[in-house]
Amino acid sequence: CPQPPSRGTGSSASWGGMEAGSGMLYPTQVVDGVVHRLGGAALRQALAAAAPESGGVRCDVGAAVVTPAVGALTEFDLIAHTPPPFWPDRAWQQAEWALQLGGCYVASAAALRRVIATGAPLRIAAPLLGAGAAGAPVGAAARAAAAAVPLALSAAAQLVPVSASAGASVPPAARASAAATICFVLQDQGACEAMQEAITEQRRQHSTAWQHIHVHVHVHNTPVVGGGCDCCA
Repeated sequence: CPQPPSRGTGSSASWGGMEAGSGMLYPTQVVDGVVHRLGGAALRQALAAAAPESGGVRCDVGAAVVTPAVGALTEFDLIAHTPPPFWPDRAWQQAEWALQLGGCYVASAAALRRVIATGAPLRIAAPLLGAGAAGAPVGAAARAAAAAVPLALSAAAQLVPVSASAGASVPPAARASAAATICFVLQDQGACEAMQEAITEQRRQHSTAWQHIHVHVHVHNTPVVGGGCDCCA
């Protein structure tokens, strides 16, 4: 399979010599494409029912749509679909990019909770959004994801209002929840190390907000060090 486009290009012009168009990627380049291949026609029908297309767009960047896990995805209960932003060409756009990317995690968790009964445990398995064909450096994607974790889990627990501001502080009431856990399932050890480093820094800077937060990080198809993660077993 050809390599993804070079970082920051925002298109597939250099991918296998084929042009998909500005802001467009081929399904095989992205997690969403893999999910759709595994879900098949049943997933396409579920997504069409959950989010009818409007103006060529089914789900805006930073928003999320939930469908049942169908086809070859039935080891999960639900799938949250969220389009991450492309890595920007200009440095001054990176702060807005981080907010949008963090919003993907928050919107996904909130959308899942709207489907699952309040109070029921919620275990979320997530990739590192934006760090593949969307062009973001792994470190930047990891920092945006880690900054969004407290808001995403509190949104999932329905303890505080949902906000797209990645890294915002979470009130003490949100700390008591163990009703939501997130597991980042990543492609390689380097990505795991970047994610762990980002989480450690967030815990250091926002220790109050991170109390009682449950996050696991591991490479795809490998067990979590120390065990304790069954969200993507």
